[in-house]
Order: sequence, then C-alpha cells, then structure tokens
Amino acid sequence: MATALRKNRIPGPVLGMLLVIAAGLGLYFALLAPRAPAELPELGAFSGAVTVDHGSALIGARLPEDALDPVLEALARVRFVPDEEAAGLDYSNALTLTLEGSGTIALLDGEGENAHAAVTAGGTTGYYRLSGSQYSAVREAVYAAFPEGVLYTGEELAAWWQDYFYPAVQTLMEEDFTTARDIEPEAVADYTFFKMLADGTAADYQVADAAGKLWCRVPYREFLALGQLYFSDGANASLKETSHYAEGADAMVFAMPADTAAYLRENYPAWDDPSASGGYTLLSVRRDLFGILTAEVADYNEVGFTEAGTLNRTHTFTLVYGSDGRYRYVSKSSRITDPMEVAVEGYFLNIGSISGITAADAEELDLRFAGELGGDMLLTSIGYGAEGHLMLLYRVNPRTGGITASGELITGTEHPWRVETDGETVLVYGSDRAWQMDASLAAASEIVLPELSGEYDLADGGNRVVYTDETGLWLWEQDREEPLLLAAHPDTDGEDGAIDRYASPRFILNGTAVVAADADADGLVLFYTRFDLEGLEKALADREKEASASRSSREEEEDSAASEGLLTGSRVGIYPGQLQALAVEEDLMVALYPNAEGEDPRYLAGAVHYFETGATFSFLIPDTGETGPALICGGRIYYFEEDPAAGEDTVFELKVLELGPAMNRVSTGPRVTNAMPHILAATRSGKVLFSFTSPSGSGMGIAATAGVTGAE
Repeated sequence: MATALRKNRIPGPVLGMLLVIAAGLGLYFALLAPRAPAELPELGAFSGAVTVDHGSALIGARLPEDALDPVLEALARVRFVPDEEAAGLDYSNALTLTLEGSGTIALLDGEGENAHAAVTAGGTTGYYRLSGSQYSAVREAVYAAFPEGVLYTGEELAAWWQDYFYPAVQTLMEEDFTTARDIEPEAVADYTFFKMLADGTAADYQVADAAGKLWCRVPYREFLALGQLYFSDGANASLKETSHYAEGADAMVFAMPADTAAYLRENYPAWDDPSASGGYTLLSVRRDLFGILTAEVADYNEVGFTEAGTLNRTHTFTLVYGSDGRYRYVSKSSRITDPMEVAVEGYFLNIGSISGITAADAEELDLRFAGELGGDMLLTSIGYGAEGHLMLLYRVNPRTGGITASGELITGTEHPWRVETDGETVLVYGSDRAWQMDASLAAASEIVLPELSGEYDLADGGNRVVYTDETGLWLWEQDREEPLLLAAHPDTDGEDGAIDRYASPRFILNGTAVVAADADADGLVLFYTRFDLEGLEKALADREKEASASRSSREEEEDSAASEGLLTGSRVGIYPGQLQALAVEEDLMVALYPNAEGEDPRYLAGAVHYFETGATFSFLIPDTGETGPALICGGRIYYFEEDPAAGEDTVFELKVLELGPAMNRVSTGPRVTNAMPHILAATRSGKVLFSFTSPSGSGMGIAATAGVTGAE
C-alpha cells in the first residue's frame, strides 16, 4: 500500500531530546537522524501532549508530563516495517496514541512474536508490522502512567455530572443497592423519564387529556429499551408494577412538568453547587483500566448543612462500561465520615440565622443581595409554585440580622431577572413587565411599559424606560407620545460580517445619562458607550428645525427619525472581554474578567470606571469561585480569600478592596476555618452579612469590616 509517511532512523543519544518535548517545546520527528537502528514513520510537528485510548480502558486519557519520556523512548525503539497484512486488521481495540499537532499511532497486539500498527498523519494511513516485545514495551510504559486508572476532578466533572450523576441524585438516592435489579422499579422509571426530559425526547411522546393537561406516554417496549441503556442488569419487567404503567395502553405514563425539559437543557446546575442540585455535589470520578467507573457524591441533606450537624454522608456509585460506549449503574453505597473542626475567629456578631433562616436555608433559597432598603439589606429569592414564578423578599437589619419586613410577589409566567432598590422602593424586572413595591414589601403595583423586545432599565419609578430593540437604543418617557431613538445600532450588517449592537442599557448619574454595552452576535462585550441625556431637548429641537426646513412631508420626517439617533455616545474606559461579573451603580461601574492567558489563573482581572470624572483603574482580585462570587457594593469589593499558609486546615479570611487610585486592600478580621463561607449582603457603611456551611456546623455573622472607610 502506498503511503506518504517517510521512515527515519533514531540514534540512541537523541532520545535525551525527548525531555524537551515533556517541557512543552515543539519537536519534529522529521528531524531525527536517519542513521539510527529504529524506524519511525514521520508524524510531523509534535507539541508534547499525548492522549491514549485502549478499548474500554483509558478512553481519552492524557499522559502526565512525567510519563511522557518513558512512553516516547519505548516508541522510538520500535522498528516499523511496512506490512500489507496489517491493513486488513480491526484497530477498534488498539492501543492508540494521539500526538497533539501530528497524528495517531494505533498499536494492535498480534499472535506470537508479531504486532501491528496503523499510523495516520496528514490524512494518510500507513500500516506496519513490529515485534511483540516492542509492543509490550510501549504498552507497559503507557499503563505504568495509570496505575489506578484515570481520576477526574475539578471542571472535568461537569460532563459526568450532566450525563450521569445529576439525574442520579434526583432519582436514585432513597436506598443503596448492590445490583441494578435491587433498585426500586419506581426509581428506575423516574431516572429514565428524567433522562428523557433532559435530552428533549419526552416531548416526542407528549399528549393532552380532555382537560388540557399534558402527559408523556411512552410505549412500554420503547421505555424498557431506554431503561436498559442506564442499568447493567437491565430495567426488568417489574417496571409494570410501578404507578406509571398503564396496562390498557401497555405504556408508561408520566405527568409532563411545565418548562422542565427546556430548563434542564439550558440550566443544569453546576456539579459543585449543592444549593441548586438539592444538596448534592460530585466529588470525583475514577475510571480504572478495566472500564469500571466509581463516583463519589457528597450529600448535605441528612446530616449536614445544619448547625447541629456533626457528620457528613458520601454516596459511592459504581458503573460498568458497555460495548455501546455508555456506562450502566451496578451499585450504590453510602457512608458517614468524621467531620473537621469548624472555627470562626475575629470580631463579628454571631447571629446563627436570619430570623430562623439558617445558612443551609440561605443556600437552598439562593438568596441574592438587591441593595439597601430603608437602611436594611434587601435579600431576594426566586422560586416556582403552583401559580408560577414566586419571588420572596426580606429586609434584614444590618446591626442585628433580624428580618424587619418580608413580602412575596407572584410573577406567574414572567421570570424576574433583576431586582433593584433606590433605598425607598423596590423594582422587579420581568421580560415585558415590571413591578414596584414600597419599603414595607406588603404589596406590588404593576408598571406600564412600552412594547419591549430586549433588556431595559427603569428610572423615576418606571416613568422613564431605556431599552434596545432591533433598531437601536430607545428612551420612553411617560409624558411623551412616542419613544425617542437615542442611537441606532452601530453596525448591524458590516462589510466584514461583524455585528455591533447596543445591549444591557442602564441609567446612571441619577438618570441624567445612559450606559450601554456594545456586544457582538454572540453577546461578547466589545466595549461600553455612554450617552448624556442633558443634550436631548436641544437635539430634538435641532432635528425639528432641520425637518421643517428641508422636508415637506410628515412621512419623510418620521422615516428620518426612525433611522437616525438623537445622541452621539462616548466610549467608556472599560476594556472588552468575557465578563464574569458586572456591577453598575449610579456613579461607577465595575467589571471582572478571567485573568489573561499565561497569567495567574487564581486571580480575576478587574476595572472600575467613574462616570463623574471619566477615570478608569485596573486591579486584580482572587477568584472566589469556591466561596461564591465576590460582592460589589458602594465602591468596594467584599470577598473571602483562602490563606495558603493555613496548613492542614482550610482557612478563609474576609477582605475588602476599596476601589480607587490607591486600591486599598483591608483584612477585616473574621477568619473561617474548615467551612465554606459566602457573602450574602453588605451596606455602604461597611457592614457585611456572611454565612458559613460545613457538615460539622454552619452559621451566620455580621462583620463591621474594621479599617474600611465609613465602617462602624
């Protein structure tokens, strides 16, 4: 068989150069001297990363850097001899090494002294024979790098969580089992239906009854086949004993929950967010060399996340690899482990809970800070009830932690996406309507809005609205007959295909100006533009004067007004990038981004822009992802930073970054040991409400952040 791959001989001394590969430097196999006794097909540029596949073991596993040299040295000693017989073999279970930037080498164990290889590079595959001992040398070097299999942690867990273990924690947690046949049939049915909701196939079987209620009705044999995809012993005939089986229709029937399928497709909770997943997190996933998968899931429901809790429960799932490439559940076991000692040091007021709302409740409710209302901290939570979306609101005294007022707002089909307060009233934003509540939180009045199709912002209690649509940036005011086009989108159909549209407008400086993001088609912020409204009346008068002088018809005037904006914006000094957090206040805006590539990933890059002066300052702040997002309030950023010198304990210290030219960083005193802290709220005077959770104990506190300007 013809092949474009050339052979090169490798001298023994050159093997030392492979250390350079492990260090990350590019090396071309074509540079290896041709006088060596070994022969290696040329693979071109090689960057140093090698990924390994071998049947059901080590699928997609990447060689650690310290294992790279032994594998490449063993490979360099292989004598690849062109062989026509090798072309007719099945390489699906071969030991396959993928060299980043080059190609693949698939090694297939043969009988007796011979083995075979299929080498692919540049779109061409060459087939070779090699000795069985050479194959064994490469295999041993590869497997020595994975003595206990492949361990997945951190962000690698996201795919496993979505595909396997989030559905499991929603349906399989009631009892342990040693074989799949021990699982309660109801749990097998619920898991299978949950997967159908998640992948969207449940909608294919949707039917409505006489009352209009939606159901999912799946023929029994089809549902049984689906269940057999997830459980090693197969979903058995006991599924007919479940409450979901309709004998007359020979089908499995489930109530079709409203919006659940779309929500699951778009909003799977994170693998490390127990508050969003019912109290579970995925700790690790290990895959051994025989295709056995073991996963550990932390459970904070039964014995953790309470102030009196002293134990932690961990669930271990075991799954086996199938020939179709999926893993199937075999067993689940639970264990309780001893907790670590929790301590909170420093000066703070220990409040235990917010009028009975514990730290665990706060996480489950996903309490969000919405600003200061009447001197209190305003916290909100969005849930879903029989009447649709439900928002809960709490006013919290920053001195005592007690709830001074509470309220609820039923928004129905409208999902509230933002809550803000001006200190006296509360505004709740829905997609096409808004609500206003007074400081007592007792009742809400709906705000009349113009027809909207994008994000918007309110001022003067909803009497003024700034919003965007397909044309550009608009201002609607209660006392005007028609909305005003402040600015058309800069470039909605550029010659280079670029799209620049205004998005996320906000009133600033007490409603005298507007700032909007310039975003591309993917929503990536390009920059920000500011529009001052003080010149609006003059711009209107000038336009009317020009129209009356140069146009004879009302229609032409309206056409002009619809295509041209009234104001010219000025660029704000916030650099573009993929935003991780953004806060816009009356007098400033703060943006946080992932640190630049090549810089310390433990930090976020930030910038603050002051609207009054036009000054912009940059800074770095620790990435507080584990402890929840940093809180931006009143020109300060509050965050918990882990102490790297804490030894075996995990210690977080509450800190404050005072934004401005000096970027003053203050250590406030409170230190939390062996618990996960979260900042819930803050005040402009420097009060901070925080919580801490662990299996050993949880609680809440209020710190006065000593050393912060204005703190009491």
